[in-house]
Amino acid sequence: MVLVSSIFIAAVPNFSKIAYEAGASVPFVLVCRFFVTVILLAILLVAGRHRILTSTRVLRLCLIGGVATAAMSLGILTAITLIDLSLVILILYLHPILIAWIGHVRGTYVISRFRFACCCFILLGLALALSISFGRLNIAGLAFAFLGACGAAGLVVANGDAVGEGGTLIVNFYTSMIALLLVSIAGPMIEPMTLPATGIGWLGLLGTGTAFCLGLALFLATIPHIGMVRATLITVIEPVFAIFLAMALFGERLAVLQWVGVAIVVAGLLLLEAPIKNVKSLLLAMNIRHTR
Repeated sequence: MVLVSSIFIAAVPNFSKIAYEAGASVPFVLVCRFFVTVILLAILLVAGRHRILTSTRVLRLCLIGGVATAAMSLGILTAITLIDLSLVILILYLHPILIAWIGHVRGTYVISRFRFACCCFILLGLALALSISFGRLNIAGLAFAFLGACGAAGLVVANGDAVGEGGTLIVNFYTSMIALLLVSIAGPMIEPMTLPATGIGWLGLLGTGTAFCLGLALFLATIPHIGMVRATLITVIEPVFAIFLAMALFGERLAVLQWVGVAIVVAGLLLLEAPIKNVKSLLLAMNIRHTR
């Protein structure tokens, strides 16, 4: 479910690119993303006859999640105007490590030396796959990108804590409502709201909202089953899926070094997901063979 969720989330920037190429501004795309998400969730809630009311604790966590979602979106939006997009994406995907650290502090996840090495290995692969460029280094841009990473971490932690009591649909609905309100206010302050000029652009807007809604809902639904940290660490595959979708939709091509980065990310995830005892057995077997 996390992998399917990652495919939907990876489709979001590709659908957004379609809307951008049709003339839509970034704030308008963000507002439409959350608007479509809210509408879809409202339809599902009504169709399933779910109770809209929930506990004060869930509402408080949704408020935190909504603010975090808006901070993530606006942080990234601002950062891409100051530094290269590939560097923004790499910094954004520091958020699984932040969540792993939070889980370690809470006592729900253990960051062993092996797991920490796997995380570093995966980040190296992402840097190669995204072809990271440091051509436009800017302190403010780096700060806004890190704000986006912190917002992503806050979203996952707050919603992850709320979903067990409130349910995936309710938590997503209130979080998206709050995020929609905040980006509707802050977005126009950054850039004018410009609509797409073609039908394909409007289709891109519908796609970005739908993919975001399904991706986030599926992701949160997995947390009660495999845990917040483990689910989040798997999502580092999202940029790889985004690259593949860009290749299919826009004819983009990867250099050899980028393919190496993709292979490193996949290998790092496989090692991270492998039970520690299996990894130790493999290393021991390799050491015995080498000794012989």
